[in-house]
Amino acid sequence: MAIQELSTPSEHAFSSGGLTGTNLYNQLSPDVFEALQILKSAYRDGLIGAAEEAEVHMTRIDQDLTVFKDNNDM
Repeated sequence: MAIQELSTPSEHAFSSGGLTGTNLYNQLSPDVFEALQILKSAYRDGLIGAAEEAEVHMTRIDQDLTVFKDNNDM
């Protein structure tokens, strides 16, 4: 028997909410839970991405490590 794909956006949202609303995340306030669901939906729909932000952070870390090494060169 094939697994049927979720047919509506609301079904997908409830499913995603069920994955987030586990015992692991049971300390989230309702506002944080809602914000997390919105972010997950926007990421899934391609409205936001993480690649560019990660590249910026990695560049900063690399620069910080270079400065640290230069300052601690003996």
